[in-house]
Amino acid sequence: MEKEKLSFFKKLKISIFDFDGYQDLAAEKISRTIGYIVLLMLIFSIVISLAYTFKFNQIINGIANYIDTEISEISYENGNISIVPKNEEEIIKIEENSLNATIIINTQTDEEQKINKTIDDIKSQKNGILILKDRIIIKNEIMNNTLEYSFKDIFSTYNISQISKNEVLNYLMRK
Repeated sequence: MEKEKLSFFKKLKISIFDFDGYQDLAAEKISRTIGYIVLLMLIFSIVISLAYTFKFNQIINGIANYIDTEISEISYENGNISIVPKNEEEIIKIEENSLNATIIINTQTDEEQKINKTIDDIKSQKNGILILKDRIIIKNEIMNNTLEYSFKDIFSTYNISQISKNEVLNYLMRK
């Protein structure tokens, strides 16, 4: 006597609600069981991917909105970036809960003591990004060390010689 084949939704219902029904799942051919598991993983992967894509899109929109409302000028020339806030602060510190990170922007000072203080600030964070005039420093909780990249190297890699606030906003908003 051959058992009836269980549909995907019956298998899903059994695997979630009916522990006694596991014997029916165990009686299935191994190929059908593997197919069920692969399909289940595919569905979960799509759901998780959509959730991360939505979250990433929200973060990018938040960054673009912050730049639009709080930053008066962004420019890059000759290996140096300049980010000028509308409130004219020398050092901008953004505590971003959605990113679980701190962002410090310090492009307006040449004083070595202030630069070293912001570097120490970012090193004391779990996750953080420090934007200096000539480089960016990234701290991640997974690594104990910081990663440092010069803007000259980054922009030369992408063949960019200068950039403005409008170009940054257009890139972020894909206009």
